[in-house]
Amino acid sequence: MNQDPGALYSQAERAFQEGRFADARRSLVAVEPLVPGHPAIPHMRGLVERRLGNHEESQSAFRRAIRLAPDDPQLANNHGNLLSDRGDLEAALGEYDRAVQLSPGFAQARLNAAITLRQLGRHADARAAFQELVRREPGDVAAWNAWGVLEREAGDLDRAAELFARALELKPGHVRAAKGLAGVARLQGDPAAASLYARAARLDPQDRGLIIEEAEVRAADGDPRATERLAASIRADPAWAQGQDALARIRWEQGDSDGFLDELEKALAQMPANAALWARYIGMLVDAGRFRQAADAALAARTHFGDDPGLMLSEAAYAGLAADHERAERLFSRLPRDTAGRALPEARHRIRLAQFERASALLDRSRAADPGSIEAWSLTELLWRATGDERSSWLSRQPGLVRQQELGLGEEEWQQATMLLREIHKSRARPLGQSLREGTQTRHRLFDRRETALGPLRTAVESAIRSYVEALPPADPEHPLLRHRTAGLALAGSWSVRLAASGHHVSHVHPEGVISSACYVAVPDLDSASREGWLELGAPPRDLDLPVEPLALVQPRPGRLVLFPSYLFHGTRPFRSGERLTVAFDVTPAKPG
Repeated sequence: MNQDPGALYSQAERAFQEGRFADARRSLVAVEPLVPGHPAIPHMRGLVERRLGNHEESQSAFRRAIRLAPDDPQLANNHGNLLSDRGDLEAALGEYDRAVQLSPGFAQARLNAAITLRQLGRHADARAAFQELVRREPGDVAAWNAWGVLEREAGDLDRAAELFARALELKPGHVRAAKGLAGVARLQGDPAAASLYARAARLDPQDRGLIIEEAEVRAADGDPRATERLAASIRADPAWAQGQDALARIRWEQGDSDGFLDELEKALAQMPANAALWARYIGMLVDAGRFRQAADAALAARTHFGDDPGLMLSEAAYAGLAADHERAERLFSRLPRDTAGRALPEARHRIRLAQFERASALLDRSRAADPGSIEAWSLTELLWRATGDERSSWLSRQPGLVRQQELGLGEEEWQQATMLLREIHKSRARPLGQSLREGTQTRHRLFDRRETALGPLRTAVESAIRSYVEALPPADPEHPLLRHRTAGLALAGSWSVRLAASGHHVSHVHPEGVISSACYVAVPDLDSASREGWLELGAPPRDLDLPVEPLALVQPRPGRLVLFPSYLFHGTRPFRSGERLTVAFDVTPAKPG
């Protein structure tokens, strides 16, 4: 190799620019001892090692370079990039800030700092950083787009759409902004979403996420050809598990309950040792309520993967849900004690067998490991009531935990909200994995939609949440709801359900929530004495076969909102005829920043 330092460094630069990082490394290893005091060499070595994934070597090189050139803003910025790669966001932010201090006009460092503040959840600081950046660099497309990402994460979808649109004005072919704008339109139920996805797809036709989301949008619009591109992509690559999942779910919601798994089953016939496809297939059967088939599928997968503990646990859990208790018991007896995720499914199994002491021990361990686990608390709540445990009063019977109130919207506001909700229920079947039967449920967060008819309803709901929290018992760090009594709480998921004749909800909980709800928009005209269509709070799921009565029965009435802890099992009784239209949402701790 040529030992001239200048020639060696030039070789390294050329190899780096051409993506030949191993060649660049060899040149830099040779040249650095020849010019030990030149910071550019360890600087480039740091960049090369980062591209090769050698983070320790990259860090060492950057440190050598910084000792030689502590006031180099580009070096500080690049070192920040490495620290970001390694997940040390606070240290990365420090380097980006140092780069800006050394060179206030360094736009890339300002952008990196703003993005890092967003990643740290410091939304207010990130917003201020983006505002300052675009003030200095109004034509910086990447800054406008990254600011749009921030606002989307922060929940201000209108502002996010404006920012993505601004980026596209500056650069119509900007792929990320096009995707961002389409994604926001999808979440808001914007009629322009399909055309925005078509534009984004033209810019990046190979983006698989776009293929899925475009299919979902077109299906929501009732397009009979919605899944054509998605299905074609799956036929070209049957191993694409996420695409298989999306196609099956869309076909189910379009009413194809018999053939929705056809493509996935064909793929498994071709690739029986594909673990990702088996996981999707088993999950789909569970979400469709076909528990015995799910258990059998887990057993079939074990013929390819052996006695995998995860598959054995799945088979045991779903055999139990299918009421095959002997099969579940055989599997639990063979499972290693330390199998991840074992405690809750086995606790449910022990409750079914009335082995309450064993169930209690499992639930105690689950709550100790995760004090906020809604699933553990929900089973605990039922078990404590079933066994007469005095702690059940503390957990679920304190005054104020369940509250009914009237929202007080005007008649015209209710009419507009009702008309809109009926219009957006376009699917033919319930979504997979949801509690409703004989009805439909809207996609995405309902209160993110743009229609003005939802504004008064959201405002009334937010006011009701504040009143509910203010009336709760005092804060209690041990209680799964009251531990959040003084924390900031915010709306999370929101949706609408429309049930028809025989429609109901099976008893379930919302594991991602803290507070859950039922808000009645339209209800059947039924005899109140029959209690058809009523909400049951605290009723156990049928598979547990527990002799526990509901804590409360609530009569649905238009304008009524019911708020309750998310760990309370809840469901509704079937009704003979008519329409039951509701809005529901969860409340969770607000994100900081």
